[in-house]
Amino acid sequence: MSMVPARRANILVIGPTPPPFHGVAVMTTYILEALEELECLGAHLDTRDPQPLETLGSFNRRNVTLGLRHAWRLHRLLRRAGRPTVLLPISQGTWGFMRDAAFVLVVRLHRCGLILHLHGAALAEFYKTSGPLICRIIRAVFRQADFGWALTPNLETMFAGLVPVSRVRHLENVVPAPPAGISRGDSDGSENDSRFRVLYLSNLRHNKGVFDLLEALREIGSAASNWQVRIVGAGSKEVVDALEARASQLRESGGAQVNVLPPQYDDDKWSEFQAADVFVFPPRAAEGQPLVLLEAMASELPIVSTSIGGIPDTVHDGVQGILVPPADPPALGEALGRLSDDSDLRNSLGMRGRTTYEQRYQPRRLARDLTRLLNLAGDPPAHHDGDQNAMQQHHRAQSHSEMVHRDVPPLGLFEGDIPGPSI
Repeated sequence: MSMVPARRANILVIGPTPPPFHGVAVMTTYILEALEELECLGAHLDTRDPQPLETLGSFNRRNVTLGLRHAWRLHRLLRRAGRPTVLLPISQGTWGFMRDAAFVLVVRLHRCGLILHLHGAALAEFYKTSGPLICRIIRAVFRQADFGWALTPNLETMFAGLVPVSRVRHLENVVPAPPAGISRGDSDGSENDSRFRVLYLSNLRHNKGVFDLLEALREIGSAASNWQVRIVGAGSKEVVDALEARASQLRESGGAQVNVLPPQYDDDKWSEFQAADVFVFPPRAAEGQPLVLLEAMASELPIVSTSIGGIPDTVHDGVQGILVPPADPPALGEALGRLSDDSDLRNSLGMRGRTTYEQRYQPRRLARDLTRLLNLAGDPPAHHDGDQNAMQQHHRAQSHSEMVHRDVPPLGLFEGDIPGPSI
């Protein structure tokens, strides 16, 4: 297949770029680069929010003002962009989703094509915990999508009841390889090589499982006295203070030596990966495809994570790492203990992870996948719920390579009932 769609698509990307650093922002950057390589990038609406990560998606005057400003900028971009297809990473929280619903309304008023890209795995929970009005808006918004993109094959089921299965695809994440000058075993201090070095590198939030890690270490007790655990990431002062207090208790009781460190970027981040023996990331809440897991694979690290969301699509238990149930500190501690005692297991898991990274998660793959997806996106089908003829026509149209747009009515938030997602 050619690396350029048969007739170049015109894609307008909505999404943030760093800083702050989080999965959607980082992947937006890679997607922009790949679309530029394919000469398919029509425009980019940067929805970057410079506020702290914990305020993202929250309801406050600043976020409302920012959302309205972005919606107006989108309208202006669409007026001069030649009816592009819009790629929108759709939020899975109430206020972020309401902002995105406004974007969808603007897109439909301009009668442009629409791809909704789910970067997480929380849609079913968001729908289940929302009230009737929000559920109705969710259904109406997803009804407008020409296509839905998930992060992994199993996460395609999130669109069930919202987007016909014939219009659902997946686009997996990518990360760069570690810099050539940083080699395994490098460290930033006087590390004792006899120690078992554990790395957690992610945002410091309860739902990321960082407190489960500390509880697992507490239960292991003095058996982990030769473990050095580095917890690296951004968090609120309250969370950082709580983590440091527990780390101090572990040190005083003769347990693992835990250091809580601020976020690291670029070479400093890769040095953390390269100095570790094991990478641990045990989220409690469903994750899509965490970039840190791909970075750990690229660094040839064995992984301990949880079997939730899209993680089992990425890390196979016993292949690239060990998966445990979420919110289960004893199981987490047992998995870390296994790896502490078995260097051969660590090495084999790490090597298989690196092979998986080279085969699936290098940035050059993204342009190939986007070429395939954009070629398959020829002739987006008309929206007729339950219309099997339209779905059959779409299957026949999948071989077409021209991205075209169909006239659709504006977003109707109070139309008749539309089936909700399968939960």
